[in-house]
Parts: sequence; structure tokens; C-alpha cells
Amino acid sequence: MKWTEALLQRLFRYYNTRYWQGKLPEYRVLIKRFPAKKYGDCSKQRRVIRIDVRQSDRDVRETMLHECCHAAHPWIGKDHHGGPFFREVYKLPEWFIARTWRTEVQMTEREYFMAHWRRYGRSQAKVAEMLAKRRKK
Repeated sequence: MKWTEALLQRLFRYYNTRYWQGKLPEYRVLIKRFPAKKYGDCSKQRRVIRIDVRQSDRDVRETMLHECCHAAHPWIGKDHHGGPFFREVYKLPEWFIARTWRTEVQMTEREYFMAHWRRYGRSQAKVAEMLAKRRKK
């Protein structure tokens, strides 16, 4: 599929209606070319979601769901994959969670970070260091 910003905007509205009952604020969805191993981001302050469309259709859709989870939770700051983010993820269908991270719906924070950061090319040592810093706060 040839993704355009208009199609991505429609996809955002569809997911907002289907999974969040239209409660997400309106976000502008843009196409952005990211460096390798980064697929999207969500700016809550500017209400903008940016998606790299140089991936499969399925991955574009999953990236949009991931960024919608960021848009849905109230957290703003560096710790953007914490508890509020997980609460939004667990509202989504099991196939999304299983396809993106692992086959079981339930997972610990550490397991999530290990899977997520491995996908983005970080080492396990870097993840362990990040989690240790996070726990000290």
C-alpha cells in the first residue's frame, strides 16, 4: 500500500474510534523518515504522531497503534514506557500484544523492555542499566 498522510490520519481516527471510543484528542499524523530501527514517535505537546512508512503495511499499522497508546496515557517525560503506557497496551487486542512483544498477554516491565529494546538494537546490558536508573527514581 502507498501510505499518505491522509491515509495515516484516517487510520488514527479509526483506531481512536475502535479502541478508545473517540476519547483521544485529535492528533496530526505525518510521514517522517527516521534513522534505522526507529519507526514512529508521538509528541503530546504538539499533538503530532510521526510514522516512518518504509516498513510493511502491518508494521505501519502496529506502529500507529503503539503511538496511539502514547497519545492515550497521561505521562509526559522520558519514562514513556511505564505503567500508564502498559495500561493502554493491555486494552488492545491480544494479537497486537502478541505480534509486537510476545505471545502471552501478561508480561513484566523487564520483559517488555527486553523485547522492545532488542527490537531497536539495544543490548541487554544497556536495558539493565536503564531499568536500574529507573528504579532509583
